[in-house]
Amino acid sequence: MPAKAVELANDFSRIDNYKKTLRNKLLESKFLNLKKAGTDFEKMLDEAIQKTKNKSQALS
Repeated sequence: MPAKAVELANDFSRIDNYKKTLRNKLLESKFLNLKKAGTDFEKMLDEAIQKTKNKSQALS
């Protein structure tokens, strides 16, 4: 395993490519898409509330 790390550390073209591309890849990923994350969270809350209401009505 250490040999692989040394090999990658010495691959300057790969390192340069990472420096040029990783930031944009991260910014475009779902991990930083705050609008979608907010929408998904809101949908999850709406579904949880609806399930709670349905259980309450079933017990009444």
